[in-house]
Amino acid sequence: MQKKEHFSTFHKLFLPPSFQPGVTISTGRLGILALVSLILLLLSRLMTSTYPHPRQQDMQKAARHMEQAMGVIKEYHQQIYLLDKQLDPLQSGFIGVEFSPITTTLGDLNAKINSTNPDFAALFVYWFYELSLSAGNKIVIQTSGSFPALSIACIIAAETYGLQPVIFSSAGASSFGANMPRFTYWDMENILYSKGIIGHRSKINTPGGQNDNGSSLWEGGMEIVRQAAERNGYALIIPENLDKAIEMKLKEIKREGSIAAFINIGGNQTAVGLAPCALKIPSGLIREPLNCNTRAEIKGLIQRLNEQGVLVIHVLHIKDIAVRYGMTVFPGQQTTAGSSGFYFIEKKSLALLLTAIAVLIFLWWLFAAKRVKTEKPL
Repeated sequence: MQKKEHFSTFHKLFLPPSFQPGVTISTGRLGILALVSLILLLLSRLMTSTYPHPRQQDMQKAARHMEQAMGVIKEYHQQIYLLDKQLDPLQSGFIGVEFSPITTTLGDLNAKINSTNPDFAALFVYWFYELSLSAGNKIVIQTSGSFPALSIACIIAAETYGLQPVIFSSAGASSFGANMPRFTYWDMENILYSKGIIGHRSKINTPGGQNDNGSSLWEGGMEIVRQAAERNGYALIIPENLDKAIEMKLKEIKREGSIAAFINIGGNQTAVGLAPCALKIPSGLIREPLNCNTRAEIKGLIQRLNEQGVLVIHVLHIKDIAVRYGMTVFPGQQTTAGSSGFYFIEKKSLALLLTAIAVLIFLWWLFAAKRVKTEKPL
């Protein structure tokens, strides 16, 4: 004897028909629901208010300043190396070669091209606002040579916002980053500093690569790093191992006093560490605990400072960030300052949203109620 399934009238009335056992909904009713949903969606778009972001002027200023920096870098790049239009189709001057003695890891060319969008300077301003930073706050920027355009954009944004950046950088770079022997990140940074385009330059300079001490660089790589440090007037620090590299930077951060945020750009090992959860660090703003409880591996600056309650911005997976914030993504049209979606804030009508939810719930209820009335008793 088959056991009859009991289904209460309450469930029949309020549980959507598509989730009730053995129940289907007619094509006509589905059509009505689709039409009503479309109308509500169009009304939502029409009743959405758009207004400038509170720091829009600073965003625009930072992006224009970044365009100026790009012009200087392009000029100097052309004086040292010919610009490769295939590798650098936007002619930014920030794109390097695939392999050189200071190449640390494989890198994605499109990610490097996307990183040259001047609106990234504006995005850093946006992030600083989201973190409620104030003029005069001190921040620490940890960067490698992998995304030189983003490093400069961050410095420009910090100075535009009125922050005090303390910069740790390494010379090693992934493919297509600042990995050209005579045009490293330190060369780019120091050129812009000497020209007055930026007012801060790196305070801690390390080789980068494995253990942040250049041990994984190709033959001749360490000599290139030493020469780059010398010609730019930087004191080169070569840590003994990764643990000591991280501790050295943590001590420097402690000497700086209270810092409002830590920004990491790229994949310098002292920042991401060697913990299994390193690959799970989310890109963008990090406000919540990362819960990296590993004991077997080494936690980087991101995890260490996150545990101390320091706000973190982790800049990696560039295309994902660009898409998330409505930025132009290459390949596509020319990147121009001021064209990204985050310059404006959209505010939707709460009353319309609640009305839409109520209408859709009512329709579900109406269709379910009709079905209950016409359903034959068991």
